[in-house]
Amino acid sequence: MTDSRRKRSVGVLSTVPEMARRGKQGLLLVDDGKQGVSQIVGCISVNEPGSSKDVRLAVTRAQAFFPPYLHVGGVFAASLDKAQELSRHLKPATRRFLLVVETSTSVDIFDTTTPSANDTAPAKITSVHWQEPAPALHQLHASESAFFVRVSTTFTSIHQGGAEFVSDIRSQMDAFKSRISGDDVLVFVPRLQQLTSWSQRSDTCDRISTEEVAVRAALSDFADVLLPGGKSAKAKGKSKAPSTKKQRVPGVIEAHVSFAHAHARDATSTPAAAPVLAFQKGKVSTVVVDVSVLARAAPTDCITTLREQTITSVCAKLDVIADLLITHSDARRVVCRHFSPPPLSSPVWIPLATDEDTNTDDDDASLDRATEPQRRALLSLLCLHENRPYLRSTNACDVMGELPKDPAGRPRDPHLSIRYSPEGKLYMVDGHYDYYHYMQDKFDDDQWGCAYRSCQTICSWYRLQGYSARPIPSHHDIQETLVAVGDKPASFVGSRTWIGSQEIFLFVNKWFEADFEAESRFIFNVTGEDLPTKARELALHFERTGSPVMIGGSNLAHTIIGIDWQEQLGRVRWLVLDPHYTGKDDLGVIHKQGWCAWKDSSFWNKRATYNLLLPGRPALV
Repeated sequence: MTDSRRKRSVGVLSTVPEMARRGKQGLLLVDDGKQGVSQIVGCISVNEPGSSKDVRLAVTRAQAFFPPYLHVGGVFAASLDKAQELSRHLKPATRRFLLVVETSTSVDIFDTTTPSANDTAPAKITSVHWQEPAPALHQLHASESAFFVRVSTTFTSIHQGGAEFVSDIRSQMDAFKSRISGDDVLVFVPRLQQLTSWSQRSDTCDRISTEEVAVRAALSDFADVLLPGGKSAKAKGKSKAPSTKKQRVPGVIEAHVSFAHAHARDATSTPAAAPVLAFQKGKVSTVVVDVSVLARAAPTDCITTLREQTITSVCAKLDVIADLLITHSDARRVVCRHFSPPPLSSPVWIPLATDEDTNTDDDDASLDRATEPQRRALLSLLCLHENRPYLRSTNACDVMGELPKDPAGRPRDPHLSIRYSPEGKLYMVDGHYDYYHYMQDKFDDDQWGCAYRSCQTICSWYRLQGYSARPIPSHHDIQETLVAVGDKPASFVGSRTWIGSQEIFLFVNKWFEADFEAESRFIFNVTGEDLPTKARELALHFERTGSPVMIGGSNLAHTIIGIDWQEQLGRVRWLVLDPHYTGKDDLGVIHKQGWCAWKDSSFWNKRATYNLLLPGRPALV
């Protein structure tokens, strides 16, 4: 065994150990495509007791939920023995890493392909590169080799539910898998405005990849994929003029497949033809599914690389949907969407079954109510916090569109582009927020509106997590609400009177009362000199709740969005969002001048007394 093999390193997202502890036992998702260094980027739990059947089910789910460029590459468990036992149910090529989380702090990673000195146990990896998860859409849009393959279809049945309905739909899914795997399937490429065979080895991905795509045209133009043996298809509809706005987005391949009601026995006997309508007596049940795939390939790769990734992912997605329909036999609709949970660096595909008769795609609140148990189970399966709104409808992402941003152009999550080397352990805001500061919206609140702006940032956090669709309040809204709850006299409206943490607490409770209740906490009457002694409380807040913290004192208000706590030395650094900035929303200027920056404890006035509001997280999923 060579030394170079013994010294292999691995990259690991900093969120993975906590996800592994939450999941107890399961599979590791690995990305081998980054500079030749494998990176462990996600987890999926395996049901107890961890039998071969349990592991196979988890593998299928991993292939369905995660993009196909990620693969199962190992297991995690609370002990090395358990990890080795679980890994025996995997194929040798997929059980490389063993991640062991025996305690709340210890993390050991072993490489099964590199034996230890005595060759009787896997070698412990000593070179681990811990990485913070980057926003999934930023990762996707920064890749010149990312592709979005749109695949959707409709299954119909004359049965109204029960085992016959599920069996019917499952048979059609099997037929669909067979057809989409055919060598003569054609896909429509919007950039080329033509159909091409994705089994054609002479076509390389650089013919279809592009950094600049007319997103709207790409979304509206599609063609029917031909059934095996069919003639050349034609693109349907008129092409819209490409947008002149340049956007960095994935390459696009679109395939929309539909075929008549068919049983498995009809798969080979049905004549090859364009999609037809089949009329039958009685009410027909319809299930529409979107099994679109995020794929990745090098520009010089053959287009068949995308074909292989897509077929594997689509088949796994259909298997998951079939199991979903068995569990929810009354379902008449499967809503499939992509989400980007902050602990992950890749989007995930999520299917939700509902028996709602209305179009729940247009009724997000109804869909969320109907699917809450499913979303809780999925959060647990993905080893994510079960009290987070990561999979709520409002958090679904359009991987084809622009990166998420505030419509008014305010900086979103400005701290993410700060380069920083922590001294201790980081405890950070969990979720998106917008940066509000003096003079925005052409409103002059210089010298008096800092707490109002901090309040707006907190409200944006609630809104962006999907807890509420209420608009961000104006200064006037805040003042009127405080008068309505009896905290201020009528003359307060229209004034330039300061507010503090307690007023923000009262306002938030009233403003969002129709959407949720949240138990917020205070830290009262702490001097600037003593603020470092509150690091533990803040660490627990960011770890368990993750909302921005408003701090007021010395006639100033700020927003704390993270801390760097070196517990052994009692040293704390503070990630501060400063609402006193009066300039334009230029992120370069904001960072350079320190308006969103890490501060040491000398930033706070040692003699001043501060109150801190720690906004609560609603118990909504």
